[in-house]
Amino acid sequence: MYHLKLTAALAILYFLAQQKPPEAPVSAPRIWRFEGESRYWFESRHNYNFGREPDLNTVLVRNRLLLEVRPTSRIKIVGQVQDTRAPHYQRPRPGSAQDPFDLHEAYVEINPDAKEGWNIIAGRKRFFLGDQYFIGQPEWVNSGRTYDTLQVNYGWKPGKLRAVMISQVSFKPGGFNVPVLRDRLTGAYFQGTKDYDVYYLRHSRINLPSTNSVGARIARKRGPWRVSGEAVVQGAFGSVASISRKFGRLELAADYEFASPDFDQLYPAAHDRLGHGDVLIFRNVHSLQGHGRITLGKNGRLNLMYTSNFLADRQKPAYWFGGSPLPVPRGGYTASLIGQEAAIFNTHRWKFFALGVGFAQWFNGEPLKFALPGRSLRYAYVHTGFYF
Repeated sequence: MYHLKLTAALAILYFLAQQKPPEAPVSAPRIWRFEGESRYWFESRHNYNFGREPDLNTVLVRNRLLLEVRPTSRIKIVGQVQDTRAPHYQRPRPGSAQDPFDLHEAYVEINPDAKEGWNIIAGRKRFFLGDQYFIGQPEWVNSGRTYDTLQVNYGWKPGKLRAVMISQVSFKPGGFNVPVLRDRLTGAYFQGTKDYDVYYLRHSRINLPSTNSVGARIARKRGPWRVSGEAVVQGAFGSVASISRKFGRLELAADYEFASPDFDQLYPAAHDRLGHGDVLIFRNVHSLQGHGRITLGKNGRLNLMYTSNFLADRQKPAYWFGGSPLPVPRGGYTASLIGQEAAIFNTHRWKFFALGVGFAQWFNGEPLKFALPGRSLRYAYVHTGFYF
């Protein structure tokens, strides 16, 4: 009942937001923006847990309200509140699933529209780098992700140089999400105007050694073709490569990802990278993926995806999506195939409403057969969203 009342309240706010404000003088700029979201996600995960209750069937609910104010042309202030719930979660709820009544974004930006010159951002906000393989904002998880950040940026004709400090917000379902700056990235990166990035980032971690990452990304588009690649060196090594081409309403893509056994994956938006069902992370893995996207009318897109994941080192474990290692038999594995996944999913978006469905089936290789004997992984979901 709580969720229905909240959704009804958001619908009323949407109606009010559509009403035209009183006429203002011609010289007065627009000084505010108001947005909201109410999303319901029904999902079933089969054999995704090592315990006695391996299945998970739940409803995930997310509501957001955002207000942006521009008191002057040089200052932008943004605040967004979020309420996420998982009312039928059968085991202790992680913060990524349930984080009631919290602050999702709150930041100030100086010179927000500056393409050249100085720009400064301070507060809590979304952040991503390149194609989000190593730093991203995964909206797929119920609570999303934002960062406590300070950024000093300077833009000129060749691109933009950014000095950054970002720290992933740690969810506290029983209280306010306070900054945890002991786990943070600090460094700088140059973002070129012709789709390339070069960066250095130091990752200070809690109870783990710090890592230093030097990375570069490049992306090029030539007619119907798009090619991109990114590599990160930190003692360990990680890389991604992608190529895609459009054929009218059909787009075909092929991706390759690699991460050595000790790779620090930073803060990735890893969904769909190693499969649609979120089983593995970027560590001791290399992966091949084929992806077909079919545009359906003006509002929808059907996705077909097949992914094969392999161990980079058969003597070391694969890593579950939560970060824990899978068990390794004595002497290591005899084969490197971790598992393969076939997935189909579709989302339709109309003016302020979205509807999506999806299904993914895993075919276990030796590591998953050893960790989950006699089990197969399946994932299915239906979601709706109301946006204004």
